[in-house]
Amino acid sequence: MLASNVNFPIVTPQYTGEYVKRSNEITENIVNALRINNQLTVNAINAATENFRTFNRTIDSVTEFNSSAAKAWNSFVTAQQQQFPYKQ
Repeated sequence: MLASNVNFPIVTPQYTGEYVKRSNEITENIVNALRINNQLTVNAINAATENFRTFNRTIDSVTEFNSSAAKAWNSFVTAQQQQFPYKQ
């Protein structure tokens, strides 16, 4: 009895083809959006990886520079102490 009171829309054959066409377009757009999103994610991960590599190289360079500067300063101080010994 309940089913007899419900009106279901009937899709006529002239609209069926258009409905299928639009449905396929929407599906294709969704698939393309997901493909683009996946590629964007891969590109972002690759960029982050390269940024970490660059950052690590920068840290290595700064560490090497500081080490060289400390060695040069130590060499300079040692030479000065040898040239002018401390007298009490």
